[in-house]
Amino acid sequence: MSRLAEKLSTMLAYVGRYWITWTICSTFATFAVLWSSDVLGQYRVAAGTILGTVAIAIAGFGPGRFFEKCVIVGLGTVVVGWCAYSDNADQVNSLAVKAELEKDIEAYATQPAFKADFLAFLTGRLRDCVRAKEMDVAHCDDLESMFTHIDQSNGTVLYYEAEILRRKGRLRDSDDQLFTYLEADKRLGPIANDDGTAAACTKNGTGHCRQRTAWIYHSLANDEFRRACAANSSLQRAELLSKARADVNFSRQFFPTGFEQRLGTRPWNTADLEAALAPKMTDSPRQCDAPPKD
Repeated sequence: MSRLAEKLSTMLAYVGRYWITWTICSTFATFAVLWSSDVLGQYRVAAGTILGTVAIAIAGFGPGRFFEKCVIVGLGTVVVGWCAYSDNADQVNSLAVKAELEKDIEAYATQPAFKADFLAFLTGRLRDCVRAKEMDVAHCDDLESMFTHIDQSNGTVLYYEAEILRRKGRLRDSDDQLFTYLEADKRLGPIANDDGTAAACTKNGTGHCRQRTAWIYHSLANDEFRRACAANSSLQRAELLSKARADVNFSRQFFPTGFEQRLGTRPWNTADLEAALAPKMTDSPRQCDAPPKD
């Protein structure tokens, strides 16, 4: 009996001496089981990185013998390294799958029998994406990139590039894209089967239509009027007001009914701009008053 008690005492003393090592080793073993069974799911890399980092920190600042610390640091380094490798491998695999999927979609969508319908579908997805209250920038960029792969010369590419930039707050870059769209629109000339609706841009297969062109002029007029109101130089103000007035007139030519919406970076509708840009309002202190709220 005394011999058994002596052995038990010796074992407890041994465990007590290396309790940190035993605890961390058992934790790593549990983590390995959970990793292999995929219980941790998408959190496995984060959990492993935290576990490995904490183990290394304990070895660096906690009590224990040199041998214990070496074991703990070694295990922690292995876990952190494995998590980094796994995360990188997952990302590479994800990118490869994404590239393969894009090639498959492009091969399918460029077939004449399917192209028009697929571009119409993408246009709808892009429209919903940029209009979302909380825009998913990466998703919108992916949709726009896919559209570009299928039909780079389509006016929808330039238009939604501009819309995405606008939602990112890069209005000057957005305007540059809109000007590029208008240049292409001028080269293209009048398009047949344009009934004045936004759907004509998709139906005619060009991405250009009267309503979209009018909306672009309307957007530029809003931006120019805003910059005119913020201008310090009277010469710059007059130049920007002149541009805004011309763009409002162009917008009316392409879409005679005008736009009633007051949206985000376009706070003035057509009637607001025409009233503010009327000759009698030139240099009026009320010219830059905020538009009424809908």
